[in-house]
Amino acid sequence: MKMKGHVGMTEEFLRELDQWIESNQENILNDLTQLVRIKSVSGEAEGDKPFGEGPAKALDAALAMGQKMGFETENYDYYAGSIRYGNKPEIGMLAHLDVVPEGSNWNTNPYDVTLQNGTLFGRGVSDDKGPGIMALYVMKFFKDKKIPLK
Repeated sequence: MKMKGHVGMTEEFLRELDQWIESNQENILNDLTQLVRIKSVSGEAEGDKPFGEGPAKALDAALAMGQKMGFETENYDYYAGSIRYGNKPEIGMLAHLDVVPEGSNWNTNPYDVTLQNGTLFGRGVSDDKGPGIMALYVMKFFKDKKIPLK
């Protein structure tokens, strides 16, 4: 895979990325499902958890995923966390793991991932647990492929 300057979006690169995502699709879906199953609605502070138990559990789960992939992680007193790849420069992406209350108009379990007609449903799948998981796996792709950061 040839790289020019930044990561070039060459056809070869995109093919390799598609293949990598396909080969990791089951793990991606499992990690997303693990996060969606955590009811991470922000609530009152509980002890050292400023947003309540649910968001803290979601943060712990995400950090554990990052550690399992071999990344450096840090929990900032449950206000935020970081999963880092690179050593100056680093890749930085932002996602939140809390969700708003689910309401009552669900046709599926809001705290599970359901596939219907090619679309995933579940609390946080599109905002923002799903994008957070994909960002984590993009970092894993760069790490697995030993793509240098510039």
